[in-house]
Amino acid sequence: MSNYKWLSIIYTLALTACAGGEEVNPVLAGEMTSEMAGEMAGEIMLAGTMMQAGTMMQAGTTMQAGTTMQAGTTMQAGTTMQAGTTMQAGTTMQAGEMAGIPIEATPGCGDGMIGPQEACDDGNLQNGDGCNVQCLIEEQSYCEGEPSQCLSNVGVINCGRTAQFGTGSYQGNTENCASDWPTVSGGCGLNRATRGPEQTLTVSVPAGQVLSASLSNVGAGFIQPQLWLSLSENDPQEGCSQLSSSQVSWHNTGSSTKEIMLAVDGKQEDEFGSYQLDIELTEPSPNQGESCQQPFVIDNGGLITGDTSQSANYYGGMEGMCIRSGGLWGYNAGPDHIYQINVPANATLSVTSSADGWDHVVSINSDCSDLRRSCLAWDDYGSVSARNRGPTAQNYFIVVAGFFEDGFGPYELEVSVNLQ
Repeated sequence: MSNYKWLSIIYTLALTACAGGEEVNPVLAGEMTSEMAGEMAGEIMLAGTMMQAGTMMQAGTTMQAGTTMQAGTTMQAGTTMQAGTTMQAGTTMQAGEMAGIPIEATPGCGDGMIGPQEACDDGNLQNGDGCNVQCLIEEQSYCEGEPSQCLSNVGVINCGRTAQFGTGSYQGNTENCASDWPTVSGGCGLNRATRGPEQTLTVSVPAGQVLSASLSNVGAGFIQPQLWLSLSENDPQEGCSQLSSSQVSWHNTGSSTKEIMLAVDGKQEDEFGSYQLDIELTEPSPNQGESCQQPFVIDNGGLITGDTSQSANYYGGMEGMCIRSGGLWGYNAGPDHIYQINVPANATLSVTSSADGWDHVVSINSDCSDLRRSCLAWDDYGSVSARNRGPTAQNYFIVVAGFFEDGFGPYELEVSVNLQ
């Protein structure tokens, strides 16, 4: 007879003696594994209880008389099963819970309206759907709106290809993840290094809203953490629109919801570790000139002054005709100012810019709903021009921004339209 069978018999006899001679069946399969011997230390099984094969009782748990644990169930530390109760196959009792004792609902919970004692209200009184019967958000869940729409099993970012996430605060760790995209290009420049292991996720951005993601509590394993945003899940490298060590934002100027990919990466192969990623969806700034929805409108050319110090970067780098080989052509990581001007057919729009104390870029674009791909001219030395070769007048957009994310401040533009 094996040592494990002897251990099972001794354990059964001990419980029988404590229960006044009644037989106890600690393991239905008849044999206790070495793992179970370690897992069952410190718990109490009263007379008449039954554990089926594959169950687990953690330290400090109690099974009262007449209870049954079905196959695959787990009792976590500090839990209690009341007399006559049964744990259905595959369930888990969380620490501090008592089977057989119903949890009372918070008054008003389940009406779809979030009250002063509630963190969510999805219009029902059910557990396990993200918002429990006390109208509290369940672990690794996210809820928003009235009635609350909840996502379960969120809060932790894992390795692997993209998973759908909502807004909120998430914890991640890139250690032991793969490096699927060692470089990114597109609006992030040309072959920017992202050689470390990465974790990725996608966020649905409704039309007209701004996605903002910020990186914090970065572990010591990162020297230059890379947070980048891509407009293409199918080709994330070329779809890269923004890259930063701390924060990215993107304004959906289209007419439908857009799936945006976020990646947390290391610049070099040996850069990885833990981090916190905060994601939010907001309305664009109401300030004139900070978004395509409310650009500065220029009726005629002339001298224009501005200051991007209080602005945001909603649009990222430029592609289209602005991408050139050999450098960061089209790059735009700092806050933006946007101007709109009507250019007659066959006329040429010319812009000369200057800024003291910060590295700025200026571009001319033909479509503010897709600045990234409609770039006609871009320069970080302060001089761009573009000709309207169409048969009719067209609105062009001038973008002034910082080359790097910390580039912002006062500037001057000299704008002219040449009709010849």
